Amino acid sequence: MNFTYVDSKTPSSVVGLNTPLPNLSRTSYNAILMYEKHGLSVRVAYNWRDKYLTTITNVVGLGPFPNYNKAYGWLNASATYALTDRIKISVEATNLLNTIRSQYFLRETLKSNIYEDDMELMTGVSIRL
Repeated sequence: MNFTYVDSKTPSSVVGLNTPLPNLSRTSYNAILMYEKHGLSVRVAYNWRDKYLTTITNVVGLGPFPNYNKAYGWLNASATYALTDRIKISVEATNLLNTIRSQYFLRETLKSNIYEDDMELMTGVSIRL
């Protein structure tokens, strides 16, 4: 497990305004569980990050608006099994929670963008010659 806390400020493109560093969450954490025994390897990882500033949009006649990405979590998992010393099969899944990421101006009710990344499932076979 790990946890990160960052308190940042930098001058923005708007004169006299300090903002957090863009694309950097104040807090984030990761938790990973792993199991390996008898040719089986399983890994589950959850990643979470707090909201973060993406940019400042200057709207003519209205002024500057900070654009934030809303906080979100992401869950991935994978498993590999060795059938023999030379043959392994694997399965990997990303975005198991079907996380939808969204951006907003000033407050969460003023949406600017929504990103939906589908859950992905991949399988594979590896053969060592």
